[in-house]
Amino acid sequence: MTSTALPPQTTSTLFPVNFSVPSKEWLREQLVGKKLSEIRTPALVVDRFVVERNGREMRETAQKLGLRLRVHVKTHKTIEGTELQLGDGVTGIVVSTMAEAHYLINSHLVASGKLQDVILGIPISPDKLAEAHDLSRRIPRFHVLVDHISSLEAIEAYCVAREEEGEKNVKFSVWLKVDGGYSRAGVPPTNPSSLHLAQRLHTSPHTTFQGIYTHSGHSYSSTSPLESLEFLHQERDLSLSFRSTLLASGIPVPHISIGATPSVTSASQESSEDLRETSKSRWEGVTELHAGNFIFMDRQQIRTRAAIRGEADCAVTVLTRVLSMYPDRGTILVDAGALAMSKDSTMQGGYGQVLGTRGEDGEDGWTLTKISQEHGIMSGLRTAEEWEEVKVGEVMRVVPNHACLTAACFPFYVVVDGRGREATRGGVREREGQGEVEELVVVDVWVPVRGW
Repeated sequence: MTSTALPPQTTSTLFPVNFSVPSKEWLREQLVGKKLSEIRTPALVVDRFVVERNGREMRETAQKLGLRLRVHVKTHKTIEGTELQLGDGVTGIVVSTMAEAHYLINSHLVASGKLQDVILGIPISPDKLAEAHDLSRRIPRFHVLVDHISSLEAIEAYCVAREEEGEKNVKFSVWLKVDGGYSRAGVPPTNPSSLHLAQRLHTSPHTTFQGIYTHSGHSYSSTSPLESLEFLHQERDLSLSFRSTLLASGIPVPHISIGATPSVTSASQESSEDLRETSKSRWEGVTELHAGNFIFMDRQQIRTRAAIRGEADCAVTVLTRVLSMYPDRGTILVDAGALAMSKDSTMQGGYGQVLGTRGEDGEDGWTLTKISQEHGIMSGLRTAEEWEEVKVGEVMRVVPNHACLTAACFPFYVVVDGRGREATRGGVREREGQGEVEELVVVDVWVPVRGW
């Protein structure tokens, strides 16, 4: 960067506190047009072409099954990424934090009608009820999750208090969070107390019961599309069985929302014409699929086979720079450590892999095998020629294990447009032939919201 001045700060009009985010305009002035080798590292690089393709393919999968798609935005937490995920026709999202909800509801996406429906994807706590109520008045539909009777009682107490202050008909739109097998959050569908909570949500004068929401996070353990599809079927069948229990008790279930990136991506296995008719009756009652990581993908999704093209489906990489080399012990020192990569693991091992370095026989490529706070140790160079190619100061693009946590390490993302060309460790090459590597150029900057 040519300027040493600190970037101006802007604040989104969040209630009840303001979250400071870097100025997109200032960052664009500094970074757009620069080659990746000119970017200060470590940095998060987003390939817009891959983001657009991943989003389009996910929308097509849901459309072929005749289901709505609701996209998680926690992977990137940006206005720009949300707009690309929504595309044409999708209007609903899931947020993981109130900060995301404020940031996006205050954006042009709501004013333009592109964003109309938001779920806070974590069970609501009493301290956030005032914010949730405020947000519900600024977007056509804002929903919260409940999976404990105490949460419902807190909602009812809040609504009564507001009505005593003169506000009329204070209500929350509520989904019942159901454990789909992941055992992280949600009521167990076979427990009688779950039926009781659903009955209370249905009859309470202060809630509008929307239906069942589950998340098949355990599908991340799958290693093939068919295995992921089995997780999706289990989640679907569990949800529909619980729906039948509720219906038998006189509780309407307008909606069922299920999914996670591996399982929803695998739904393309069901979306061919020959399977659609045979599976149609088995999907009756499910209204929407939800997923989020698909927009970036990562090494975890390469393993689950959700990223069917492998690295070519990964829209996000960490740009890191070689600091030193130690051929005697077979390692390279880079400036991407734990605070740039995160320490999430994957079955492939290591903390990230350099683009374009896998062997022709499928042998693992150059891998971050050890990281500390600001240091990354890379190994996996196989030949003397590879060692001669690497230079101190050069940049490399590393595919992270878990894109969501890696992206959360950065205050802004530099955006490039790879246009589907073959990725190399520092740039791209046209797929036909073995021409010169072209350095990618920054075309935009995305600014995520941080905090809770």
